[in-house]
Amino acid sequence: MVFVVSLTAAVAQTSTNVDYLTLNLNIMLTATTNGTPETNGSIVTSKSGTLKINSGSLIDLLSGRRSFPLGKIVDGQGNTIPHRGAAVMTNYSNAARLLLMQGLGTNHDSTFVVIRDVRPPVNYDVSEYFSITTRGFPSAADNSVANTISLDLDTGEETSTRVLVKEFSFDDTPETPDAPDRFAFTVDGFTTEQTAPVSFGGDVIDPGAIRFLTSTVAGTGTITNTFAVLKGSIMANLPRHESK
Repeated sequence: MVFVVSLTAAVAQTSTNVDYLTLNLNIMLTATTNGTPETNGSIVTSKSGTLKINSGSLIDLLSGRRSFPLGKIVDGQGNTIPHRGAAVMTNYSNAARLLLMQGLGTNHDSTFVVIRDVRPPVNYDVSEYFSITTRGFPSAADNSVANTISLDLDTGEETSTRVLVKEFSFDDTPETPDAPDRFAFTVDGFTTEQTAPVSFGGDVIDPGAIRFLTSTVAGTGTITNTFAVLKGSIMANLPRHESK
């Protein structure tokens, strides 16, 4: 997954665990597809069909596909860093959730889309099926517009709310785009995103992570190789600091 955020350098992590700011990732889309033609006498009619797509739908699609349990190791510099375990294929329970986990501190640039299941309690990295990017413009140096910025001149800490265009892609068979049952889409749209420093125990452990984003999106895709036009919304919210 590609996740582009322009922020300052991160400070050290809080412990021998990996610190994350974790968000719920809520995908709510409607796909419109061509229907099956019906003949009544000499008249042939066809009505479009619709399909609701949400985070639970995508979790179901990824059941039995490759994922990587997300753990940790200590690197050569003594830093605890995220580590993907050996690939597994698992069927997720009804309690599984789709999350966005943003590494903090020395792991500031590490971001993962995961399915968190509770039976057993594991974070399965499924980032290879997703892409989240920010659209810019060739002649422009910026890729967002600031709605509000609050800068503490004493500490340099910045909290900002920005508007931008985010692109979200999903593909359940990224290595075989000609698969007969491929389920894939790309949508984009107007996004409001808030970033803020993350503190723990009274200390700032990261200069800025996404605390909230909401997008109104539209785009196209293929639903079991049937062309689809999609619209809806994507939201990441309910931020919480986790140490894993």
